[in-house]
Amino acid sequence: MKAKFNSNSITIYGTMSYNELKYLLDEITPLLLTHGYRPTYYFEGSPVTGSEGLVVEIKIERPLSQEDLTLVKKLMRVFGVEICGETNERC
Repeated sequence: MKAKFNSNSITIYGTMSYNELKYLLDEITPLLLTHGYRPTYYFEGSPVTGSEGLVVEIKIERPLSQEDLTLVKKLMRVFGVEICGETNERC
């Protein structure tokens, strides 16, 4: 899985398992809700071999604070998510 952060959205892509994605969203959602972000989820794709996998775009009403951004990124790394834009590699 990989993730990309924009000002008012988080995109998670390259997911090849519904369960993997569910576990990640089960951890991120309460964090966003308790910090007042009110996420809206948009799903597309499928976990079929040869495709790009599932894609989830999480829209939030306001940009993440620096502390919340750091926390969400650390949580994603625990789940093995590669954060795009933090290394020299292309995502």
